[in-house]
Amino acid sequence: ISRMTVSLVLRVAFFYIGSISLIVCILPWSSIVPGKSPFVAVLNEIGIPGASLAMNFIVLTAVLSALNSALYVSSRTLFALSAKGDAPKYLVALNKRRVPTRSILIGTVLGYLGVIAAIVSPTVVFAFLVNGSGAVMLFVYLIVALALIGVVMLQRSEGGALGIGGGGGGSAGNLFTARGVGNALTRTTAWLAVAFFCTSI
Repeated sequence: ISRMTVSLVLRVAFFYIGSISLIVCILPWSSIVPGKSPFVAVLNEIGIPGASLAMNFIVLTAVLSALNSALYVSSRTLFALSAKGDAPKYLVALNKRRVPTRSILIGTVLGYLGVIAAIVSPTVVFAFLVNGSGAVMLFVYLIVALALIGVVMLQRSEGGALGIGGGGGGSAGNLFTARGVGNALTRTTAWLAVAFFCTSI
């Protein structure tokens, strides 16, 4: 798990933060037009022939992949909710291949409604949907951060749950005890949560 976590952090730092840094180095941030790919703008600025078309194809492929993942997650989530009684039982039905087709159809219809909203009213309805989903994500991240702080504080009060090393004297020994780890995680999580929401706003 530790290797996977480190690998995930490095990949996000390299592909996301690295690409954004390159874009900002090549183009002024004020020249980025909403709704247009900044990667295409960078390639056009560099002057690579045919690069913008290739990047548009790559972006389209990535969007289709994200759409496929969203349909899969939404259909399985609806199926799980209906199986537990938190959604209509109508969605629990499977076809011969054990696929929740009804949940997939509902997700597909909602996706088409989003496309229609983007065409009919891109500045009002679609913007509201995008901002609403972003606000929900921020709220979920806030709950997760608060829950993590609560778990760390609870484990610290119980003592020993987070201990990763023996007692030992001195500050170095206290850092790897349950109390030291709990204090470090609590403070770090709190500051990261505050920084995340300040930058998101």
